[in-house]
Amino acid sequence: MKSLRHFIVEQTEEGASRQIKHLTHVEDRPLQTGEKGFSHAFKSLSAAADHIKQGKKTSELTTKYDGSPAIVYGHHPKNVKFFVASKSAFNKTPKINYTPQDIEKNHGHAPGLVKKLKDALEHLPKVAPKEGVYQGDMLFSQEDKKRKGTGVSFNPNPSGLTYTAHGEEGKKASKAKIGVVTHLSYHGNADNLNASHEVDHENFGQHPDVYSVDPRMDTSKVHFSPKQQKEFQKHLQAAKDIHDIHGKEMYDKTTLHQGVGGHLETYINHTVRTGEEPNHANFKNWLENKKIKEIDKLKTEKNKKAKQEALSTELGIVERHKKQYNNLFKMHSHLQKAKGVLIDTMNQYQQFEHHHRGEKTNPEGYVFHHGKETDKFVNRGEFSRRNFTGIRNFTKPAEAAPAPKAAPTVAKSATTPTRRTPRLKVDYSQEQ
Repeated sequence: MKSLRHFIVEQTEEGASRQIKHLTHVEDRPLQTGEKGFSHAFKSLSAAADHIKQGKKTSELTTKYDGSPAIVYGHHPKNVKFFVASKSAFNKTPKINYTPQDIEKNHGHAPGLVKKLKDALEHLPKVAPKEGVYQGDMLFSQEDKKRKGTGVSFNPNPSGLTYTAHGEEGKKASKAKIGVVTHLSYHGNADNLNASHEVDHENFGQHPDVYSVDPRMDTSKVHFSPKQQKEFQKHLQAAKDIHDIHGKEMYDKTTLHQGVGGHLETYINHTVRTGEEPNHANFKNWLENKKIKEIDKLKTEKNKKAKQEALSTELGIVERHKKQYNNLFKMHSHLQKAKGVLIDTMNQYQQFEHHHRGEKTNPEGYVFHHGKETDKFVNRGEFSRRNFTGIRNFTKPAEAAPAPKAAPTVAKSATTPTRRTPRLKVDYSQEQ
């Protein structure tokens, strides 16, 4: 028998399987793939805005839930038996569980996961369609729920959001043995099973033991005001103007630092943590500090010298093309602000009350499926900074703690200063 991994992963390497592994911030696309990335971001933002204006509820636009663990479940395409699995379903040697004994055998080293998978195995067959394989996230088991005022709260990820359901939703959650959100499906025959963000939620059954959350964003419940639409178009057009006027040179001169996980993308994450404005000067300083730390770890002077020379050349390139770097960061900022308008609009309707470390907040964000790609719409100043830093009050810049007063009665021992790579004198002479 071929493994589930064969059917799910190998058949979708060029398509939706990438959706499982990574979601990209829509405004980061140009930092990854230049002109192609901008074209995608522009079309994705425009399509998402149209989706909201039309008041749709489809699998194209979904709410991002912070559930745990991720689960794969359904009827195996070969033997039609119902199974549950963690993401280990995609391992080279997949772990597929048909019975509680299978779960103990495959995951006995993780008692918490064993409990969740057993709960899923017991209750999901009560609502799952009779065919197909699905992927989602656990939101709660019976013991995870807590009363909160008139509602029921659950916190599937200890470091993430706490969700509170009120009214009819609260009653359903209170009665349920498990809560789950399903956001991916795998359909087709046993020889060609393909992943898709299209989930046939209408084909799922209903049972009081299962609180099944539909992640599709119902945009008919929000109002995309003329003022918001004007603000959105202002920023989207500003980004396009920079792209149209400066794009060719801008992408060409910054290509050294583009790419998925490249320096530009990494630097933007750094600015999310620090709250600093992305610009050429700050990027150059960040890059130099990063590279110097790497050089300091090298053992031989020969290697250090070679890396120092390479860094000098690289910093020279950044300095010569500061206009192009600044234009790129300005364009990125406008894309981010356009996205922010859409997020604010969608936040008008919330199925749950959300808290993080005791603070009331908005949903984590939204996911938009455009073409064969999937984009993440997240307020990075709110949630990404919080995830990076773990700070409690993310709405206000953290104040620097006052320096402790020196203790004059305690003499400091003499120490040998650590030898560090000196700040570089940048060579601007070589054009590139």
